[in-house]
Amino acid sequence: MPRIAGPAKRNDIDMWVILLEALGAMLLLVIIVWWTMFSGRKRGERRPPDEP
Repeated sequence: MPRIAGPAKRNDIDMWVILLEALGAMLLLVIIVWWTMFSGRKRGERRPPDEP
């Protein structure tokens, strides 16, 4: 007989792979945000606007 809704055996490795994938995506997001925030700026700060 086929077991359609039977209990599935899951390995602990499956959860570790999902966790590592989520951490990798978060790290990539932080790197992209850091790169776009400070690209092209000297010492990471904006210059004060010049007064006319």
